[in-house]
Amino acid sequence: IHMDVIEFLRRATGRNGPPCAPAKPPWCPMIREFIQAPVTEKFSNVIRHCADSLGIRERVETVNGLSIDHLKKVAEKENRSIDDMLVMSFGCGTGLATLKMLKKLKDETGEAPTVILLDQDPLSLAAAQSLAKKWNLEDKIEIHCERLFSKLGKPLSLEGVLGNRKLDIAEDSGLREYLPDSVYKQLTRESLKFLRTGGLMITGNMNVNRPQKEFLHGLMGWVPKVRMRSIKEGFKLLQKSGIPKESIEATVTASGVYTVFAIET
Repeated sequence: IHMDVIEFLRRATGRNGPPCAPAKPPWCPMIREFIQAPVTEKFSNVIRHCADSLGIRERVETVNGLSIDHLKKVAEKENRSIDDMLVMSFGCGTGLATLKMLKKLKDETGEAPTVILLDQDPLSLAAAQSLAKKWNLEDKIEIHCERLFSKLGKPLSLEGVLGNRKLDIAEDSGLREYLPDSVYKQLTRESLKFLRTGGLMITGNMNVNRPQKEFLHGLMGWVPKVRMRSIKEGFKLLQKSGIPKESIEATVTASGVYTVFAIET
């Protein structure tokens, strides 16, 4: 529950700092009301089993499956150790999904890549660091607390984070539904610049024709605007970012809530 609250604050404020600092108070009343509102067992069950929650869990499973399969494939094809590979999660939040992937891979193979956890919220990154320590993965993560986008929406230059290193996987699967089209394309291009040949970009978006699509902003009362897109729109944006259509693989989750896009360079 604590991690869920942190994740909400991170998404709602988009701030690098305390969510209710006096400098920018507009979000505070809504956030405070959301947190302090009573949660009945019945409503908790609705949230837990609604299409959105199922879709998020399915998205995590899909992304982690794609990541593990790709790293294993590269290790076999190029005779590289998974320990020497590099993964980045842009807008990682609490890092729970990525750390689950890391733990599973290490349990299966005895190896794990270095994972760069990049976010602008120190509370979320502190939660990620705590979980990594609990799972004995501290030596496999890099924590980077940076503002992800400028005031005009320009994505962070990844050169300051990566230097001359290249990524085996660039992942941002829980972020795109919060980005306008122009920023979506800029982020795609920035990530592509730092993918090695044979690397994998994994992204995704909530589907516009998904079930229960009024739930999020209606019954749930979610404050930040979610930009639901069609699969066609997802393909179009990726192609406009310079990715050939034939390089894009789309997976729709069983619930119909999400489409996950995998692009191999």
